[in-house]
Amino acid sequence: MNYFKYIFLGIIVLFTVGCSSKNQVSFNKQLQSISLNETIIVARPAQTVKSPVSLNLGLGGYISKHVGIHVGSSVRPDIKNSEGLNFQRALEKFDISLGDKIKTSFKRKMREDSFYKNRFVPFGSDAIINLYVKKYEIDENFFSRNAYMKIYMQVRVVNTNGQELYTGELVNETNISQKSYRLSDVFVNKRAFLQLLEASINNLVYKHIESMKQD
Repeated sequence: MNYFKYIFLGIIVLFTVGCSSKNQVSFNKQLQSISLNETIIVARPAQTVKSPVSLNLGLGGYISKHVGIHVGSSVRPDIKNSEGLNFQRALEKFDISLGDKIKTSFKRKMREDSFYKNRFVPFGSDAIINLYVKKYEIDENFFSRNAYMKIYMQVRVVNTNGQELYTGELVNETNISQKSYRLSDVFVNKRAFLQLLEASINNLVYKHIESMKQD
């Protein structure tokens, strides 16, 4: 008898979970207005990062002529974060605010978006977008030797009570600028650096807005 009772309770639980998941509504369906928190948090690059290459370490010995004990392990040493630190130095050298560039692009693309343009307001909205740049780096493609940028950004949408409505973390595509530059050229040519930076930011912002609409 207890067996059937547990089956019955299990069916009720599954039915309840199924109904609750169906009743979950995307925040966009109830959205009346949305705005951007103008304080864009940009993390400073770490001085060191883990090496992409692991080093294998071995330790062993023989306890008799034919019997041995071997202990193997691998470690990933810390190396200088050249990609992130060089990106930061270039921003400082050319006096460019990464946060301001992202804010400008995000506002423009929200106003251009067919869904959000009539809901995007400067303040007093039902939902607020918070942007957090977690990491950024610049390097060159191994095969083409062309420079590329990667910007890792989190978008978090909350309501007026601080309740999370949406969160997503994305990185822009590489090699998306209309022109190709060598890494050495990007560090000495502000116009080249800006062209690559703005193309990377616009791609990243576009991806985030499209992801928000699919939630």
